[in-house]
Amino acid sequence: MHAKHVWGLFAAAVLGSATGLVIAPPHARRVLRRRAYGNISALRARYQRWLAAPRIDAAIATDRLKLAISDDHTLGKRRIWVDAHGPTILLHGIVDSDEEWLRADRLARAASPDHSVRNLLQVRHPHANG
Repeated sequence: MHAKHVWGLFAAAVLGSATGLVIAPPHARRVLRRRAYGNISALRARYQRWLAAPRIDAAIATDRLKLAISDDHTLGKRRIWVDAHGPTILLHGIVDSDEEWLRADRLARAASPDHSVRNLLQVRHPHANG
């Protein structure tokens, strides 16, 4: 979750709670106010945990993945390029077998901080044409 999403969620909670307090019947305002304070406290605690969580920049993750692919005996020979779209790692290129596709996918998931990977590798079996 990005900081802009957290702030949007927080703003929606505050505005929704304020609107609820304004339009609620007088006897329900006390209960709603108590719930709103509890929800805002929970959102604040979740945001603090999110801030404290370790993060790896997508550029660092893609660099690690490029190194891992180039160090692999088979994948290093393939035309594979790595990109990132936000926190998601993208794999592009051509491999010769399903096992290579799976190995590249595993390497990408290991390099990605939150394991979000779009594996767009194409499998071209070299013996299928002849």
